[in-house]
Amino acid sequence: MAEYLHPGVFVEEKPSGAKPIEAASTSTACFTGTVVRGRPGFPTFVSSWFQFKDAFGDLDKNHDLPLAVYQFFQNGGSRAYILRVVAADAAFATNTMELQLANGTKQNVTINAAGAGAWGNGITVTVTETKSDVRVAAAVAAENLKRGGVNPLPVPPIHFDIQVSLDGQVVERWASLDGTEDGDKFYASVVNRYSNYIKLEPGADGEFAQGRPTFVAAAATGGAATSTPAAGTGTPAARTPAAGTAAAGTAAAGTPAAGTPSPAAGTPPAARATPAAPAAPPPPVPKQVVIAFSGGTDGAADPIASDFGNALATLDRLSDVSLLVVPGVAADTAAEAASYVSERAARPGVGGDMFYIMDPPPGDEWNFGPRDTRSSAAQIAAITKFCQTFSPKDTYSALYFPWVEIADPYSKVSGATRFAPPSGMIAGLFARTDNSRGVWKAPAGTEASMLGAVGVAAQVSDQDQDTLNPIGVNCIRQFAAAGIVCWGSRTLGTLSNPEYRYVPIRRTANFLKTSLYRGTQWVVFEPNDEPLWAAIRFNLTAFMGSLFRAGAFQGTKPEDAFFVKCDKDTNTQATIDQGQVHILVGFAPLKPAEFVIITLQQMIKQ
Repeated sequence: MAEYLHPGVFVEEKPSGAKPIEAASTSTACFTGTVVRGRPGFPTFVSSWFQFKDAFGDLDKNHDLPLAVYQFFQNGGSRAYILRVVAADAAFATNTMELQLANGTKQNVTINAAGAGAWGNGITVTVTETKSDVRVAAAVAAENLKRGGVNPLPVPPIHFDIQVSLDGQVVERWASLDGTEDGDKFYASVVNRYSNYIKLEPGADGEFAQGRPTFVAAAATGGAATSTPAAGTGTPAARTPAAGTAAAGTAAAGTPAAGTPSPAAGTPPAARATPAAPAAPPPPVPKQVVIAFSGGTDGAADPIASDFGNALATLDRLSDVSLLVVPGVAADTAAEAASYVSERAARPGVGGDMFYIMDPPPGDEWNFGPRDTRSSAAQIAAITKFCQTFSPKDTYSALYFPWVEIADPYSKVSGATRFAPPSGMIAGLFARTDNSRGVWKAPAGTEASMLGAVGVAAQVSDQDQDTLNPIGVNCIRQFAAAGIVCWGSRTLGTLSNPEYRYVPIRRTANFLKTSLYRGTQWVVFEPNDEPLWAAIRFNLTAFMGSLFRAGAFQGTKPEDAFFVKCDKDTNTQATIDQGQVHILVGFAPLKPAEFVIITLQQMIKQ
């Protein structure tokens, strides 16, 4: 409470009690799988295909994830996390950089590739003295030499540049770094914050060594290290004459240079040739050391389901991922991903904020893949059996069939095609539909086109879908008028939990849970009584009303579309004594018009 101690007018602001709830994002995807390079086990955010390429490499026929990410952005996606998975025995490429410490001792700093794998063996780190600092230091030293030690100028420090190359191509560079933590140019902070290719490892004490790189021979660093001048920085040091030594063709003190004619005897001094001015000393040459990486391996085999499970556990610290995509993985890995999403939904807190988009699995007995030559009937039989035997089947996952045919990005043959898992396109379709129509609109129908697809691996007829649709297989079909579109919107729990049979209903519920969870954090530790309950009702009703006006719910009036209840009926004295406040929110979801029945009859003239 404010104190009023002197006479006068006091103007105060009073809170209105309105605490607007922000709608949660529903189209942020996490792509999990193998890529060419990058940091493993660490979700990295990207907002474009070019950011992905910089951090994880280009398309590669041995990895399905880059193509899925490309298709995601192509179909309307804009926000994604990339979670790289490697085998448990994969090794990092590495080397060391030696520093000269302030106390005169030396210490090695370990530099690792940003991710495990053989790709890191192509990394080269070049550390070079900053050219401008070297020249300034040389000029100051020359001036001090002229002064003969009287009032010498302080010699400025020489910083250094770090350049990272991959397979001979420069990919990163930082200039004027410092070996101390006094400023914002500390080498370890800059590299570990901004590099997509290398990471520095702290010492045993958890601190990074502070000092200046030593430019020494290769044997001292255990790798390819040199102390040669930087390219293009001036005359090599080996050609610079030693101090006090006459250069070739230059006269030593009092002695004519070889091959120089002596002045004729008796020639007056004025008639003699004027001696040439001494040549300017070559510019100082920055030193450098080149550190080549080695020791990186991809592991004895590809990552297995447990490796994916360990990687997915790192998503526990993220709260803004709403779509999970694990493209082109085997059935056991798909089950690992579905289990993670189900277990995440069962946890206290927001629960159920993620939705898994599943592909028909390659390998094993299912054999879906980029060169699948089976008939449509054989593929339909395989996906039917897979869906019937797959577990877990709940409403937090959806299966899309078949693989889609695309122009082969790895072939140089004009017109070549291959099949690709559809999950990347479907995730982009989800994002496009959410942004244009809302999460409550089913991402299916004639407007749900699959951008980039030129065909499908299996043609699904109406009779085929009679079997697939009831068990929760969403078909991708090709129509003469609409093209290649998604023609299904059911979850895998279509039989076990009919209340959330449809994808848009499940995702709308996820959206509401996440939005309300974040929008009611202010309630914690507030006095638990009617004023608080009234404020909760006011804010949640305002949020649900805005969604009703946007067309998210059934009904022509708000009271038909939703309700918010938080009063003495939901909060008894027993729950208040336990420190709990209970809020009941109900909504009438929009269900897709999956079956359109048109009845025709003849009119009989009376």
